Amino acid sequence: MLVGEREVKRLAVVLLMISLAFAQPILQELWRTPTYPIVPLSLALANDGAIAMTGAGFPFAGPQLASAGMLYIFSPNGVLRTALLYGTGMKAVAYNKYFLAADNDRIMVFGELGDLIKVINSKPQYVGPLALSGDTLVTCNVDCAAYSLKTGKLLWSTPISGAVLDSPAIAKERVYVPDSLGMSLYVLDLKTGKKLAEVGFPSPVIGVSACEDMLAVLTPKKLYLFDISSVSPKEVWNVTLKGFARTVAFGPHCKYIAVGGDMLYFYNTKGKLVTDANLGATISKIRWRGQYMAAMFDLNGNTYAILYRVAEAAYSKYGTPTTRYVLNFKELKGVKSARALTYPSPKGTIFLLVRLQNGTSEIWTYSNNTFVGAYKLPPKAFPVYNARVGEFATYHDKLLLVVNDTIYEIYGSTATKLARLKGAHALSFVQIGKNIYAIDYYAKNTKKGLLLTCVYYDALHGMKKLREFTFELGENVTGFTVLPDTLDAKGCIVVWQKKMDPNVYYWYKGTNGDVKGTFNPFKSQALTFAIIFMETSKGNSVPYVAYTRIGNGPKVPLTMILVNPFTKENITVKLPGPYNVVGTGDFNGEGYLGDLALIAAAGKKVDLIIINSRGTVKTIPLGQISESSALLTGLAYHKGFFKNVFGLGNFTGAMVDVKTNIGTLRFEVRGLTVAPSSLGLLISLTKTQMCYTAIINPYLRNPTTGQLTPTGGNVYMASGCLKR
Repeated sequence: MLVGEREVKRLAVVLLMISLAFAQPILQELWRTPTYPIVPLSLALANDGAIAMTGAGFPFAGPQLASAGMLYIFSPNGVLRTALLYGTGMKAVAYNKYFLAADNDRIMVFGELGDLIKVINSKPQYVGPLALSGDTLVTCNVDCAAYSLKTGKLLWSTPISGAVLDSPAIAKERVYVPDSLGMSLYVLDLKTGKKLAEVGFPSPVIGVSACEDMLAVLTPKKLYLFDISSVSPKEVWNVTLKGFARTVAFGPHCKYIAVGGDMLYFYNTKGKLVTDANLGATISKIRWRGQYMAAMFDLNGNTYAILYRVAEAAYSKYGTPTTRYVLNFKELKGVKSARALTYPSPKGTIFLLVRLQNGTSEIWTYSNNTFVGAYKLPPKAFPVYNARVGEFATYHDKLLLVVNDTIYEIYGSTATKLARLKGAHALSFVQIGKNIYAIDYYAKNTKKGLLLTCVYYDALHGMKKLREFTFELGENVTGFTVLPDTLDAKGCIVVWQKKMDPNVYYWYKGTNGDVKGTFNPFKSQALTFAIIFMETSKGNSVPYVAYTRIGNGPKVPLTMILVNPFTKENITVKLPGPYNVVGTGDFNGEGYLGDLALIAAAGKKVDLIIINSRGTVKTIPLGQISESSALLTGLAYHKGFFKNVFGLGNFTGAMVDVKTNIGTLRFEVRGLTVAPSSLGLLISLTKTQMCYTAIINPYLRNPTTGQLTPTGGNVYMASGCLKR
């Protein structure tokens, strides 16, 4: 915990089931906390769930404090990180990489812990609600101006002669300014500030929010939707609100528009009210980023900040037990065991690692359920791994394999040379997007002790050295481990021990920082210790120190603690019993790889536990799972990004129900007589189809430990793509 943090009293997690239908949002309250009774002015929500809010001081505390400006910053767990008193009234706050707050004639840039980093001087007629796009900071009050966030230089200023009450929206290289006084919407060029268009309204414009080609415009009694694909906004529809409104926010993927005021309303992009929720207070501001929504409201004389998780309908329901996927199996003759290496491509291309009865191993390629060819695996071959999706890497729809000093593309029986590695012997090979990194380390004894160097190379372009990190571990080192960042390729962490020293030392170096730490497993009563990379936001991975220890009492046999070495914040998770790590990924569908998934025994039953780097924990009961089981992993794609899928079910009959983090999927097994064995499923889901690889191997699998017990029998496979 950070020094000075106070414990926040959490309400019981309340599921606001604002609809029984999956076509509507579901809000889950994560935490709420009161501040001093400030006059609420503005709110910001960070990508990692941190919240900043501003207000006009203490209205009942005397004339000196009544106009004081307050800035509160809360961690993703709802812990107050800082409360700052500045100037004569914080007018606005925004978030990009830092929190920014406006106060009269200046704009202040704060770190996430409330440390003042920079002050940009401005003028009172400009300083007000803020909006950010890259290095460009736009602020509007009576008039509008733009500044360079890096240099603080004024880029342009534009007279509005109005009153801007909420943040402008930036989209399409244009700024959309809501003018309450002039009852207008102004469209400005982001680079020059030139007025491009103006739209008049019959009442004050109090808020705007943009998403792709759409702009939501809010007045006290109406919500408008405009098409902004061209310079001049074109009205698509408008609806009269049930109550009064104060704030508006588009949801992710442009599916819903949230309106806050006397209640919280959700509209779809056709103008239909899909649901509403009564929070028991007037909502002054809302912000929506990814799966998180922050709200600011008054209740019983206090101003509250509240954080919700919003379930997206696009990911809530990919299948139900009434949706049946038929799997037609065929025997793989002469095969002892088989494993799918990749998720099916949109064309149904898959790669299998098969071990033959004669003891050799091969890679088999299938395309749309048709056998393409087999490639005999050489003795010293290393795969390229794609940790971002959790599969072996492909390039041009071909499997990547490193043999000796060459990367090959494997398809059927053909191996095509992709790149030479110039004799380098890398620790590992990882794929991130279109890049392939070879990661290696070198150890050297010096007069000062052991020196380690971790190096990233560009494997596709002559093994060009991209970055390296050097660690001076000192003397008496008895053992060490080097772990590269395989999620974002931004750094390395070294873990080591010293002679006659019970401590475990770790040191991370990366493009996002440098941090050291010490862990004493005896004082911590640790049963296990590990380093786990998770993202706190897209592209920002952090090496978490994870360990387990005996819990408190029989109902909590184990406790897992994950420590962020940069912030020192802990995530504590109570585990019901023995567990097995599924892996890291985006199991909540938030657009970044910030989840750690576990399988834990809960008595005779099994739970899927998803731990998010922001501190939230989700438990999905999977029921009682036998050793003759079905294990499913996959990716669910939607609008350019994916959600990791994991689930378990019993494989004891022809009908197999697999409970996953996106719902229950039902499969029907055909082509064989079901006997005790293990069914493995790899799937790729889109709105229109499910591509799959299903393999039945002759062994039993313990659902929590992963231990395999051979049963004897044949190996079967089914693959292809099915319409949804």
